[in-house]
Amino acid sequence: MSVGAAEAARAVGLEMQLALAVDVDPAGTTVARRIFGDADIRTTRIEDLLGPAPGRRTTKRERSLAEGVGSIDLLVGGPPCQGHSNLNNHTRGDDDRNALALRMVRFAELVEPRFVIMENVLGIVRDRGRVLERVRSGLEKLGYGTAEAVLKAEQHGVPQTRHRVFLLAVRNGEADRAMQLPRLPHRSFSWACGDLSNVRRNSPYDGVPITKSENRGRIEYLFDNRLWDLPDHQRPLCHRNGGHKYKSIYGRLYWDRPAQTITTGFRCMGQGRFVHPRQRRTITAHEAARLQTIPDFVHFDGVNPSATAVLIGNAVPPSLVYGLVLNLLTQG
Repeated sequence: MSVGAAEAARAVGLEMQLALAVDVDPAGTTVARRIFGDADIRTTRIEDLLGPAPGRRTTKRERSLAEGVGSIDLLVGGPPCQGHSNLNNHTRGDDDRNALALRMVRFAELVEPRFVIMENVLGIVRDRGRVLERVRSGLEKLGYGTAEAVLKAEQHGVPQTRHRVFLLAVRNGEADRAMQLPRLPHRSFSWACGDLSNVRRNSPYDGVPITKSENRGRIEYLFDNRLWDLPDHQRPLCHRNGGHKYKSIYGRLYWDRPAQTITTGFRCMGQGRFVHPRQRRTITAHEAARLQTIPDFVHFDGVNPSATAVLIGNAVPPSLVYGLVLNLLTQG
C-alpha cells in the first residue's frame, strides 16, 4: 500500500515521506526498510503501540507516538484478513485479530491524517463483531466523510481476479468521488509476465518452486492432454467423485487472461490455479509479484522463499492504492 501511495505522489511531482510503518512480520519490515530507507519502521504488534478504541484517555506511549509522527496526510492499513477469509474454516467472522482494524481509528484520532485507506477481504462485511461498521462509524465521529466499495482488481489494471473491500475516509470532506477508479481493459498473464518466461533462474525470486512428485505428474497430465483443469480422477482421493468445490485448484493459468487471486500458496498447485500457462511448473515469486503489480524495484533478497510468498500473497496490489491516492491528490 505504501509503494502505491509513493508512486501516486511521484506521478504528480511530490515526494512521499514515510512517517511510520508497523508490522509484526520481520520479513515485511526488512523489505520496507530497503524501499524507504531511514523511515521509522517498527517490527512490533500494533496493540503494543495503540489502545483498542477511540474516545479513551491517551496513554503516555500514544502521546509519544503521535508527537514522533507529527502531521501526516495519509494513513493506510491492511489489517489481518485471516479472521475473515473464506479459507479460514475455524474462526472466520469471529477472530480476535478482526478487531485490530479499530487501531486505525485510534491512530486517526491521535494524529488526524487528511485521508485514511483501509483494505480487507470480502468476509469483513460478515464479521460478527461488525468491525467494518465500527471502523466507519468511528471515523465519521471524528469528522471524516467515508465511502466503501468492493474493488474488482481485474477491472482496474491488475492482471488477476482479486475482489477486496476498501474503506476510504476524508477529513472534513467527501470520499465518494475519490473511490471511483477508471475501468480498464483486462490485463493478462502474458501482459504481466511474458518477459519472465525465459529469465535466468539463478535467484530464489526467479527460481522454480520445488514440486512434489505426485504434483509433477499432475502438471505433466495437464500439458500432455492440453487441459487447464485437472480431472477429478487425477486429484487426491478427497477430491474424487466430486468431493470438492474448487475447480481451479490444480489448474493451469491462461496466457491471455488475468490470473486467479494470488495467495500465499502460489508455489503449490494444490492451493489454486498456479501452474504456468506454457511451462511445466508452478509460477515463480517474481511472476506472482508481477501479477500483484509489485514493481521490480521491490527486492526480497535474503528473505526465505516461504516468507517471500507470504509477503507477496498478502500484499494489496500497489496499483489499486495508486489509483485511490492519485484521485485524492488531484481532486482537491
